[in-house]
Amino acid sequence: MVGGIFGYKKLTDNPTKILKKSINDLYANFSDTLKDYGENPVIDAILNDTVKFNGEFSLTGSLFETIKDDKVNFSLGLDAKNESMEMYAGLDEKNQTLADISFYGKDGKGYMASKTLFDNLYTTGEIDLSSLGDSVEEIKESLKNTSNVEDLDAIVKDFKDALINSLDEKQLTKEKAELTINDETIKVNRLTYNIDGDSIKNLFTSIFKELQGNKNFIDKLVKVSGMSEEEIKAQLEELAKPEYYDEVADTKEKFILYTTTSKNSVVGIELVDDEGNFRYYNHEGNFNIRFQEGKETVFEIVGKKEKDATKVTFKLDSNGDSKLEDLIVLNVKQFNDEGIDCDYTISSEGQSITGTFKATLKKTSDKKYEGVLEFSAAVPETGDMGMKMNYSVEIGTKIADIDTSKAIDAESITSQDSLKLMQAMENLEKSNFVTFVSQIMNSLVPPVETDYDDFL
Repeated sequence: MVGGIFGYKKLTDNPTKILKKSINDLYANFSDTLKDYGENPVIDAILNDTVKFNGEFSLTGSLFETIKDDKVNFSLGLDAKNESMEMYAGLDEKNQTLADISFYGKDGKGYMASKTLFDNLYTTGEIDLSSLGDSVEEIKESLKNTSNVEDLDAIVKDFKDALINSLDEKQLTKEKAELTINDETIKVNRLTYNIDGDSIKNLFTSIFKELQGNKNFIDKLVKVSGMSEEEIKAQLEELAKPEYYDEVADTKEKFILYTTTSKNSVVGIELVDDEGNFRYYNHEGNFNIRFQEGKETVFEIVGKKEKDATKVTFKLDSNGDSKLEDLIVLNVKQFNDEGIDCDYTISSEGQSITGTFKATLKKTSDKKYEGVLEFSAAVPETGDMGMKMNYSVEIGTKIADIDTSKAIDAESITSQDSLKLMQAMENLEKSNFVTFVSQIMNSLVPPVETDYDDFL
């Protein structure tokens, strides 16, 4: 017990050990995030299985009042292994399908089908979908070479270890301090690492000399970068030369790390020089990011944790008068692996645009994901507008599962289907959607003025 307390006391009093622990903790968080990023079942399905995207899209708000009952349905299915695909688009108005079209790629041929435009299945001729499989193989090979999560993690770990081994204790100081993050003040350890021309030279030459002898690091870097082993070794040799850092001989900066006094968890980072500073503070959901030029703050992001959301304010010195103005305010209700949901206000020149943004994707079964994409904006003196899309991703479903035995050549369309197509197009022209689009197009094209005197 006494030994444990004594050991903990030595750790909390030793600035080098605190800094090393902080670097290790930051790496651990990075490593966990990297591994989560590498696990993407949708991308994996595109590369190794079949995948189908389905969606429903509509426009909302007073600016789209005339087409509020219109929806566009769509889908896209890919089966790279069997070189097949399918696409669908349909327009619904007041729960009735006005027009739809399906396209299939199967066995080297293209096919069209529709529920509203014609009755038969038509072939559009031969199509080459081999590039679909080729593209997937190219992506797979590219991912192997550049995005192997384990290799990237190993590279960062080896660099982290070399950095820790190269730290100069003489450049490091520690003191007790208080750190204010927005309206919250906490007690912290303030660790300052002095950075000048000599310390930069000593730090990086030591790091790259150690990495020169790390075969595992070199092998992983070859795989990730696509460079040859000889090229990697030549660059490491160059970076390990003291004269490589002569251009930064006049550098005078400070790297400051703030940690909690209890567990030495990182809560703040600062980089300070004569021209200004950058800082990032974060503690229990409250955060602050600030850029300064000299002593004047030019940009700041303030995050305050509230009861059901986090308020994030982007502040900017837009007039150069050292007065920060609220440029963007976000009320973030959700920000996690399943998506983001927030309200926003954008202010400029005395006017504000308010609205919402939501983008989610949630796993609902073993091979299905469902999500929502929503956006709205209320514009002064204009009105409010928005869009909403519900969508899903299905993995392992059949693609282009159609009977092509009775398909007809598209150039030999039947008279019955011709009549049905003409009638469908006439009905479509009368729809609210086409009328709205026509009005928009007409407003974009200036009217043609005719001077009849020229004909006299």
